[in-house]
Amino acid sequence: MRQTVYQDLMEKFENPIEHTCSVVEGQQWISENGQRPEGMCPSAWESMQPFVESLARGEGNFFAEKTIGPNGTVEYSGGWMKNPMSAMISCNDGFRPFSFYVEVIDARTDQMAVAKKASRKSFALAVALLALSCACHDGKTNQAIGSDSQTEAQVSQSASPSERKITAEMAYEGVNNYCHKEYNWSIAKDNPDIMYVQMGEETDSVYQVVFRSYTGAFVYFHVDKANGTTRMVEKVPSLGIEEESGTFNLFDYVEDRTFAP
Repeated sequence: MRQTVYQDLMEKFENPIEHTCSVVEGQQWISENGQRPEGMCPSAWESMQPFVESLARGEGNFFAEKTIGPNGTVEYSGGWMKNPMSAMISCNDGFRPFSFYVEVIDARTDQMAVAKKASRKSFALAVALLALSCACHDGKTNQAIGSDSQTEAQVSQSASPSERKITAEMAYEGVNNYCHKEYNWSIAKDNPDIMYVQMGEETDSVYQVVFRSYTGAFVYFHVDKANGTTRMVEKVPSLGIEEESGTFNLFDYVEDRTFAP
């Protein structure tokens, strides 16, 4: 993870030039939405752009074998990098190539929601591009999502639990409405397959609805059939992250509040 200079090749093949490269070891950039950062070498960007764009869409795990799990989740085995949401890319200067470590980081913003909590906290995917020397990487990658105080949802008292029956259609409608209200879907406008809501497993007491973010993170919504209390669990399979993220009342997001007998 360093710059390599081939002096013999330069003397043999390269015409003398005054300015070669302005990149400095340890320099770093942040790319948002897969865009070239200001000040980033255009030539180096050409080499890494496809990888950055893939990571910005949550499509890491380069050269890994992909399988579909029982709940529609994507699972990977093998792969190129120890950190599946990263890549090591060299610029296209054959005489003095720089190696760039490209990784996904958590950048908390108000502009892109990946997995908002009940308190409306959000974080966004950004891609860090680092021109590395042997010791410039500090190892602080992919910080775990912080925990917020969970908010207890108040269940409607218009009817007792015994008089209610929440259908699977209601569970999907409420969670789908919640996701479209709380999360930013603009990044999926041109590629709708990278964000979706679908039904998951069902038990005697709970419906499971799954939201998939464009980053590859998932939120599992566990809807209580009796009272509509919906518990959220965030999972980031590529990072091994799983945590509770609050509750809300399904009936706040269901337009048709008519209960089946």
